[in-house]
Amino acid sequence: MKVDPSVQEHLSSIQPAEVRGVNRGEATAAYQPAERSAAKRQEDQVTLSTTAEELKRLYQTLKDLPEVREEKVKAIREAIESGDYEIPEDELIERLMGMVSE
Repeated sequence: MKVDPSVQEHLSSIQPAEVRGVNRGEATAAYQPAERSAAKRQEDQVTLSTTAEELKRLYQTLKDLPEVREEKVKAIREAIESGDYEIPEDELIERLMGMVSE
C-alpha cells in the first residue's frame, strides 16, 4: 500500500506532545466524550390536537370497515337471480344523463 505524500507530510508535522496525550489515553477537549446523563438528555415529544386525535380515531374506524358490504351484495344478487330486482327507470336515466354531461 502506498501512502499519499501529503498525508506523510501532515503526520511528520504533528508534534510529539500532541501524540503523547493520545498515547496515554488522555482525551483532549476536542475528543471529550459527549455527556450522556439522563438529566442533560432531552427527549422529543409530540402532542396531537383533539382534532388530530379524532381524525386518527375516524381513520382507524374506516380502516376496520370491510371494503364490500357483503350483506347488501348478497341481497342484490339474490334479487337479480330470482327476478325480483327492479331498476327504477327515472333514477337510471338521471344517472346516465349525469355521466353524459360530465
